[in-house]
Amino acid sequence: MAEIFSFTPCRCLVLAPWESLEASRAEGGRVSVNIGLDEAEARRGDDSVTLECCGVSAKVPLEVLRRHSSRRSALAVSDDGYYEVELRLPSSYYKLVPLPGTAPTLEINGIHMHRVKDVKPIEDSALKVRLAGVKRGDRVLEVGTGLGYTAIESARRGARVTTVEASEAVLWVAERNPWSRGLADSNIAIVLGDACEALKEMTGAFDVVIHDPPRLTQGTGCLYSRDFYRELHRLLRPGGRIFHYTGEPGRTRGRSLGPRVVGELRAVGFVGLRYVDKAMGVVGVRP
Repeated sequence: MAEIFSFTPCRCLVLAPWESLEASRAEGGRVSVNIGLDEAEARRGDDSVTLECCGVSAKVPLEVLRRHSSRRSALAVSDDGYYEVELRLPSSYYKLVPLPGTAPTLEINGIHMHRVKDVKPIEDSALKVRLAGVKRGDRVLEVGTGLGYTAIESARRGARVTTVEASEAVLWVAERNPWSRGLADSNIAIVLGDACEALKEMTGAFDVVIHDPPRLTQGTGCLYSRDFYRELHRLLRPGGRIFHYTGEPGRTRGRSLGPRVVGELRAVGFVGLRYVDKAMGVVGVRP
């Protein structure tokens, strides 16, 4: 059963490895925190550094900062303590991975949930929103919230967004990602639940659908099925636009997913369909 998720950004500071290194060497003054978004006042002690920013005061042992500086993870620190932003569950491993000069990515079982080669996650999200033609006053349905960059960009353009995420673990990571704070925007509603079931409970009409599913596997096949595409078609108003991210699995073997998705979307009534190489996805319109 789907439910509305109340997104609450973590009251903590989050450090990339290079920020931990900077903080460990600081004798005082200001240092970068929150993966490049903010600066904190640093006060050096004998064996720790106190960082103050954004209403948070965090005392972090130098040993912890030095150890983290060589890791590939994000470190959350607060007056309650510190921990790396990762979740190890019986079947899955979720991790926030900082990237130099841009927003971090989410990894699930070692697989990036964003494009990181030749394009930054934020730029990739903005491209999806632009290709979908999101504008002020639009109602946007997004399937696959992730870290929320696409929903945040849509809301920034003046849209009202309903975004669906199947994993509460993903949203836990997003709450600790400084670049995901915008998910608390009042124009964004997060639905926690399986999209294949949640969409059946929804009514239209949306102006835009941005479908950003995980890669096609046996477990995610529903999100690429004709029945699911019928639900997307039903929820879009006439003239509504769709962007469907596919990625390029199998392209090197001559099995690009794009043509298959185009065919399935056409079968349920979408028109004007085309694959956009730069965005690795399909755009189309409900007539």
